[in-house]
Amino acid sequence: MADRELTIHVPEHLLHDVESAQIDVQSIVVEALRSALTQNTTPVRLKMPSREDIERNIAESLLLQRTAPERQRKLGLHFGQAWVSDDFDDPLPDEFWLGEDT
Repeated sequence: MADRELTIHVPEHLLHDVESAQIDVQSIVVEALRSALTQNTTPVRLKMPSREDIERNIAESLLLQRTAPERQRKLGLHFGQAWVSDDFDDPLPDEFWLGEDT
């Protein structure tokens, strides 16, 4: 049985990222098809949200953020249960970055 060609439309930005990462798209597609056949299920088609859906979700999130009651933090609830070393802000030694730190 001879191999047949299959044309798949991929968004330009995704194709660019795939090429940059040197991903073998053919082997991934073949493996996904084999997996779908062995599971005897139809692959799920994901519906991309429309621009209107995205804008509506953003607007709803902003509205929730604006209308949510302000919660005040209570200072001192866990006083003394954590500490920061005096050398916290010091640069890490080269041994750390080179993996030689034991």
